[in-house]
Amino acid sequence: MYIHQQNIHTLHEIKLLLMIINKLIYSCMQIIKANKMEPKYTIEPNEPAEPGNNSKIVLEDPKEAMKMINLETVRNLEKNALEATITLLCHRAQSLKNDSVKLSKSQETLPQAIQTLQIDNDAKQKVEAVLSNVIEEQQKTMEAKVAPVKQKKSGLMELQKTSKKQKSLNFGVVGFGQAGGRLADTFFNLGYSAISITSIDELELHQEHATQLVSEKLSASQANIICLSLGGISNARGAEILVNILSDFKKPVVVLGILPFDGASVFIKQNVLRTLSVLNKYVASKKISNLMIVDNAKLNFILKGGTNELEFYNLANKMVVDVIDSFNTLTSEKSSIESMDVSDWAKIITNGNGITVYGKLTLDNFEEETSVAEGIIENLYNNLFIREFDIRNAKRIGVVFAANKDVWEKMPKTAIEYAMHVINDPPSDDKIVSRGLYVVDDPEPVVKVYSIFSGLTFPTIRIDKIKKEIEEIKK
Repeated sequence: MYIHQQNIHTLHEIKLLLMIINKLIYSCMQIIKANKMEPKYTIEPNEPAEPGNNSKIVLEDPKEAMKMINLETVRNLEKNALEATITLLCHRAQSLKNDSVKLSKSQETLPQAIQTLQIDNDAKQKVEAVLSNVIEEQQKTMEAKVAPVKQKKSGLMELQKTSKKQKSLNFGVVGFGQAGGRLADTFFNLGYSAISITSIDELELHQEHATQLVSEKLSASQANIICLSLGGISNARGAEILVNILSDFKKPVVVLGILPFDGASVFIKQNVLRTLSVLNKYVASKKISNLMIVDNAKLNFILKGGTNELEFYNLANKMVVDVIDSFNTLTSEKSSIESMDVSDWAKIITNGNGITVYGKLTLDNFEEETSVAEGIIENLYNNLFIREFDIRNAKRIGVVFAANKDVWEKMPKTAIEYAMHVINDPPSDDKIVSRGLYVVDDPEPVVKVYSIFSGLTFPTIRIDKIKKEIEEIKK
């Protein structure tokens, strides 16, 4: 569902205006408090209610707003200036709430509207000064609180950057469709540059704009990750377009594809086969440097299925992105024990030469020599984010062990060696294994094991199973 751009602006302006009113009154209260004066009424700064719900929006009536302030006790703000400001803002907010009133019928800006007020010039200047300062402050507040998405052309969206920790590699992220968009949003919350494309129609209609958006917003990236569901109706076509757009920038293209739940319809499973067929073609031609696959059914198993749908997707998205970000963040640091070489991490993630799978394991038994190894034997496969992959055939393996200082002091030195022996089984001259041991600021007395296996062959077992399921349902 799309919301018209004009309506978005209208809703945002309502919120902004009401926040300004609350800010003005709260500022007055602060002055009262500073002068140790008692106001007529006690009021607290409020967030305005969301337009469209049943909650009452505060301070709609200018007279009621004025009653909340004992203006005689307010210093440095003249009554007529403040009254004019609140009256103007309340009137403006009230008119904007009316669905029949369009912005096109009221093009005046607040500063222009001020000039029409029947107050003297000195008062107008005070109003303008108050508005200028408060609006600037509230716009910054809104930018931080409103979903950090800037509408571009019809569904092409740029996710605004946030402050970020140091990373080994600067990934750019492109989310396609609903599932891909959620993953892109999770990446950007961790400091990565990201854009989101909502549908195939928008992508096909605005390929040039999508290319421009990638060029402008992901220009600093060293590699780009496409996030998408493998079962989406148009994701095979979307993947094809995006891979071709991103490969033209001569940077590694990584695809993060999500398999659907077991109970998915025949239609969705057929889409999975089509999308995997397209991606396999690009892996073979090297247009895709690495294809990472995650299974929603496996994530549901790891989360024990004890969540509602909204909670599941929030937790699952964080799990999927957390492993990649943990590798990318920890490998940028110099470990006091043993660091993983950044170039090894870069080769694993951007030069997988096939399929890549990964996962995270948390162990609370680590004080015996074989404890960590035994935990890996029992739980490694169960905690990978995919099923039916033989990781013994991986060409590159990366493993990071992270624990706090107390845990490392209690863990026998040989524990990691035994653990690595298990992970590297069977050993091979063609297999490259990289590891890192990091002391982290974690209050839990646990060892977190992040593992990634690349260079795997296509999941023929899983594909054959999907084909069989389709045939059985058709019967």
